[in-house]
Amino acid sequence: MQAYISVIERPFKYQPLNGRCIYFIGIGGIGMSAVARILIKEGYTVVGSDIRSSSLTYSLEKMGAKIYTKQDGSCMTSETDTVVISAAITEDNPDLITARKMGIKVAKYSQILGSLMKQKQGIAISGTHGKTTTSAMISTILKTAGLDPTFVIGGEVPDIGGNSYLGRGKFFVAEACEYDSSFLNLTPQVGVITNIEEDHLDYYENIEKIINAFGEFASLISEEGLLVVNNHDNNIPIALKRAKCKVETFSLDKSSDWRAERISTINGTNKFRIYRKDNYFGDFSLRIPGYHNILNALAATAVCTFVGVDKDTINLSLASYNGANRRFQIIGIRNNITIIDDYAHHPTEIYVTLKAAREFYPNKKLWCVFQPHQYS
Repeated sequence: MQAYISVIERPFKYQPLNGRCIYFIGIGGIGMSAVARILIKEGYTVVGSDIRSSSLTYSLEKMGAKIYTKQDGSCMTSETDTVVISAAITEDNPDLITARKMGIKVAKYSQILGSLMKQKQGIAISGTHGKTTTSAMISTILKTAGLDPTFVIGGEVPDIGGNSYLGRGKFFVAEACEYDSSFLNLTPQVGVITNIEEDHLDYYENIEKIINAFGEFASLISEEGLLVVNNHDNNIPIALKRAKCKVETFSLDKSSDWRAERISTINGTNKFRIYRKDNYFGDFSLRIPGYHNILNALAATAVCTFVGVDKDTINLSLASYNGANRRFQIIGIRNNITIIDDYAHHPTEIYVTLKAAREFYPNKKLWCVFQPHQYS
């Protein structure tokens, strides 16, 4: 099937990084490590620092990266061509101070991600919640379809090899974070807005500024592209005023372009029927719980249909999708107690996670241990 997106051509060529030796400050972060993996595969020399080792840094070292577990500025050398920082790195970081004194080019993680996306046809998934799962679903579907996408995801997805992959295909799937307006450095032809809520108020101050940022994100997509949005979010219509591309909506409501009906949970599996406008699209299933994940699946279905994937492949991919780490991840069972790990930290995320747990375990006693760690 010919992909509709094939008519979109980028008017510029990929702008390479400055030099070949790239130093990541905070390389153990989920996004930073993902981009570092891509650059190693592209032949760059990757060096980095973090305050502690982790499974992510060990994996990078096995690929050939040199990683230091200190950030005192002593590991920066004249061989470094570009230093990459995330929004979490502050100006008083000793490594960053040293890099600036040495006159080394400093780039944000999102700028590097945007430069990499320029090589391909970008699919960027934004929203306060659901970015990781939706990105993982889209990447899984494209991979199952044989399209060999490149992807950078904010979580480990075991079924497709981790949090990033350098594919030979034309699509680049990226989780697009709104913090620090990072997603405005991307160059997508297809975008998703899962929802817009108050979050990262240490940066944005109020919901109006958050909506404005998403409006700018919507404006990045060209007229030939597609923006897929949640039809039940009251803030998204305001952001859509900036969009110049085609928009498709998803929800559980009949007014949406994509909707799910006849939802049921049977033996730990979500069953649902998808309609595209008034037309029956297919009967689908998900192994991961929660209505919110059905919404994520609708968004992924809309995107993958637009780029040319047939519905049978989408159905097969979603039915076999096992989820991302720390997204309702079952750690194990001991003494008849099921241990589940979930990254949820925003009030809405906590609510839908507990609701999903109750749906999947209707007769079990639920205990929730919560670690607050972000401003939200």
